[in-house]
Amino acid sequence: MSQIVAATAEQFSRQIPLIECMYPGYRVKHWNIEQNHSVPRLFLELEPVGLPVCPRCRQPCLHIHDQKTRRVRDYSSLWGFDIFVEFPVRRVRCRCGCHRTERLSWVEPRARLTNQMISHLQYRLRSGETHKDLAESLHLSWDTIRVYDELMLKKVLRDPDFSRVENIAIDEFSIRKGHRYATIVIDVDVCKVLWVGMGKTINSVRPFFDLLRKAGADKRIRSVSCDMNAAYPRMVRENLPQAVITYDLFHVISNFTRDVLKEAKKAAQEKLRAEIDRMEDDEEKESLSRQLRDLKGSDWLMVRRKEDLKAHRLETLDRVTKENALFAALQPVAERLRKIWSIRSSFESRQNLLWLINYLRGVAAGHDFRPARRFAGMLRRRLPGIIHAGKFGFGTSRLEGVNNRIKVIKRKAYGIRNFRYFSLKIRETFPGKGTSLWIGYPPGIAFLKTRVWSAYEQLNTYFPTKP
Repeated sequence: MSQIVAATAEQFSRQIPLIECMYPGYRVKHWNIEQNHSVPRLFLELEPVGLPVCPRCRQPCLHIHDQKTRRVRDYSSLWGFDIFVEFPVRRVRCRCGCHRTERLSWVEPRARLTNQMISHLQYRLRSGETHKDLAESLHLSWDTIRVYDELMLKKVLRDPDFSRVENIAIDEFSIRKGHRYATIVIDVDVCKVLWVGMGKTINSVRPFFDLLRKAGADKRIRSVSCDMNAAYPRMVRENLPQAVITYDLFHVISNFTRDVLKEAKKAAQEKLRAEIDRMEDDEEKESLSRQLRDLKGSDWLMVRRKEDLKAHRLETLDRVTKENALFAALQPVAERLRKIWSIRSSFESRQNLLWLINYLRGVAAGHDFRPARRFAGMLRRRLPGIIHAGKFGFGTSRLEGVNNRIKVIKRKAYGIRNFRYFSLKIRETFPGKGTSLWIGYPPGIAFLKTRVWSAYEQLNTYFPTKP
């Protein structure tokens, strides 16, 4: 390692004039390489070569009020060192009355990283590298990476464009344990996330409708797809009276699983456990225990398409429906629901839905199973929204895809500490079908707090020399 460092140091000493081009207005006064770190560190000490420039009138200043020393991290791919730059910054006392610190083209005020380092970091973020990989390779903290990633996303992801939005979907997702939720709104046509907000109440989602009204797009919305949460349809009717409410198949199937199939499974399990306790024959006990094991995932099997199930899952489903009359009666419901969402004719959709409602009522009466009757009543109350869902032809694949990707983002984040940053990452992940946020942003630019910096700026920076 020491031989490599020595060879690199000799190479570096010959390239000092080139290095000084990276720091306009300064020259290298002293440099040193420290090897007592996991990665060798190069320390550069700079000194100014010209007069400071007033940040207000942009004129050279002869009077310097005071100066202080700053240390920042820099990046260079030439030597493989962690580079630390130490330099003085001067506060001017200009004739125009300005008493402020000079502005440098290669580093921002109070920044810990040079603009070149920020540019490299943000370019690798745009390329899809994870925070973990960047932290390990650049020896930066996750919080530093998060700050500059959030800064970049805030510059690019401003208020969404509602000019072509006609069909939207509103959904909720869990952000942590304890029933903490957030709401997401997407453009269904292009799978673009328009808005993410904390909470799922009326007051939580109202800012989105205010944003929609402010953009003048509220009259353009044709349909709103949502689950059967009572708050969402009410908000849509209040804020978008001309829009048609459509209910999402994924949430209807989810309600059927939770409210009907899980209750049926619970009742069957209680019955089997009671029979096992009464039985004395070991063979009969083993048979009933096997039926109890088959019921464990039966609610999930009942709503899956048969062509998506493996052979052993199909065998389990066949045994459950043969041994349990209630499950056999409920088996066609999920497939019938999917069929309704594929029908484009309102009349045909209505007829199929009414048939399913009557069928569920018959199952409830024949098996004395109230959850089936309650689910039939829910379908009857939501009948217009279900019919409209088939008419507009919006499936659930895009909304399910968004929800799954959000779960991946949560797992990669190891917990959500900054919801604003989390919402920006969601919007970055879903910019719209066939759209990329980073077209037109080549390497060599940095998104700073006040502006977008380009590496070409410092090549043309003028510093007046001393008289």
